[in-house]
Amino acid sequence: MVRQSYVALLICGGVIVLFLSQLDRPSAQEKEIAPQPKGQAARPPVVLPGLQKDGFVQLPNQWKLYPTGSHINVGDFPVNSVVHPSGQYLAVLHAGMKEHEIVILDLNKFKQKIVSRVTIDQTFYGICFSPDGKKLYASGGEFEVVHEYDFFRGLLSNHKTIPIQGDIAGLVVGGISTDSTGRDLFVACTWGEVIVRIPTDNPENQTRIYLKPLVKKGDQFKGEPPSPPDGRKDPPKEGDPKPKDQKDKQGFEERGIGAYPYTCLAHPDGKRLFVSLWGDASVAVIDLEKNQWLTNLPTASHPTEMALSKEGNYLFVSCSNSTQVSVLDLKENKNIQTINCALHPNAPTGNTPSSLTLLPDGMLFVANSDANNLSVFNVTNPIKAEPLGFIPTGWYPTSVRYNPTDKRLYVTNGKGFS
Repeated sequence: MVRQSYVALLICGGVIVLFLSQLDRPSAQEKEIAPQPKGQAARPPVVLPGLQKDGFVQLPNQWKLYPTGSHINVGDFPVNSVVHPSGQYLAVLHAGMKEHEIVILDLNKFKQKIVSRVTIDQTFYGICFSPDGKKLYASGGEFEVVHEYDFFRGLLSNHKTIPIQGDIAGLVVGGISTDSTGRDLFVACTWGEVIVRIPTDNPENQTRIYLKPLVKKGDQFKGEPPSPPDGRKDPPKEGDPKPKDQKDKQGFEERGIGAYPYTCLAHPDGKRLFVSLWGDASVAVIDLEKNQWLTNLPTASHPTEMALSKEGNYLFVSCSNSTQVSVLDLKENKNIQTINCALHPNAPTGNTPSSLTLLPDGMLFVANSDANNLSVFNVTNPIKAEPLGFIPTGWYPTSVRYNPTDKRLYVTNGKGFS
């Protein structure tokens, strides 16, 4: 049985309360077995992927799911989501094999439903609302643009594209965000090794901010090895030929080649921008008053999403090529804690913590994509996280968001049920 992807809603508050809901889908049919001749043992029934009689969902890889919450079908492979400032809507970005699109959900507590959807040529990961909720921005992927929409009551209109100005061919627009005022839009060019700062009232007046790698040329970062080994090629070595479109760029090595900025997050004080560097096992700190790179703060391997503590003193970073969330002290500029998100303390790399959300009361939820769950921690003490357990999700959770308006968690599951 082929199912669409969906968003799961988890009810939570100061104390987590979970409501299980019946999945409104037909049961998987079992293949009829012909009667066996006397004296021969009956063969067990063939179990097909889909919802089973015991309430579990059988996956084609023989895993079973028992997802918590109620569920809404959306589109093909949701990769990111963002809650509207009013708390009334959720925008879900899709970047699967089918149409790339943005789906808007009405979060009415009595009946959640899709109110609009728009198709875009291509996207990658980035999506954000302006602080006043009147604009929605989305990544244009390798088309080197940011899509801009007017947003009103769940509807998207007045579509515009903002061309991203880089100094090499083949930029790929990744994560995007605005500052707390909405005057500036920040764009992480995952392929292109640059952050682009765009004034929202004058998009053509762009500023390029270049990154520097933490891992020096010729060094090799020794992170957690893949388990089992996946046969990937060794990273380029010193002396290897450069790609054709980069070989004539003087100083490009020193400007952060291989850092792969994934997404960015502005500090509420408006003075700093934090950038997760996919290929560098670090978070870059940008001085927004000078538009210059300041430093890199080491993390675990493959940092992706980031969340700031309520006071803005600590940064939590999910690191998807590990089992970990790195906690950075922004006053001391150092890593103060590594949180293990796996089911077992000594579990090898493989649960893929790729998204996180932090509640104002200090509850941290981490989406473990390859473990099909959320891990939950109390991080009111940023030096020592207290593990509280796990919440089962659908297949491959890609994004988890908290809505303070209705006190719910929204989880996008990339592969849905089956």
